[in-house]
Amino acid sequence: MRLFIIGIYYVLFSISSLPLYLIAFILGKIDEKKKVEFAQRIVRNRFRIIMFLAGAKLECRGAENVPKDEPIMYIANHRSNVDILVGYITVPTLTGFVSKESLRKVPCVSRWMKILKCLFLNREDPREGMKTILQGIEQIKEGYSIGEMTEMQAEP
Repeated sequence: MRLFIIGIYYVLFSISSLPLYLIAFILGKIDEKKKVEFAQRIVRNRFRIIMFLAGAKLECRGAENVPKDEPIMYIANHRSNVDILVGYITVPTLTGFVSKESLRKVPCVSRWMKILKCLFLNREDPREGMKTILQGIEQIKEGYSIGEMTEMQAEP
């Protein structure tokens, strides 16, 4: 039942995103960082609602130790699809996450990801992967943090 409700919420979020894209576009013409701040605020709030609808409770420890005034690279162990939601809810800086290339094809999600300066990594093509890494370095120099969630397996 919760999955059904979240699915309906995703559809409603997609529809309500249409005017928000226009606002983001206008903000981007004025100030690129304002556009990203706006988008991150929208996505963060939507992800909080999804977590609520899913019945998940979030407890974050050590957030006071994360620098808030400089771009950093977040590295996390990616164990489930909820990790990205938790990541965006908890990061204090403007952050674009590294994602697999296939998410570029998902409507609504990919548009928000592009606005948020997410990077799409093609793991099959090393040259494209290197371009993505260099793009990430440039984004850090521009003041945006990067989040990378790697699927790591625990050793037996």
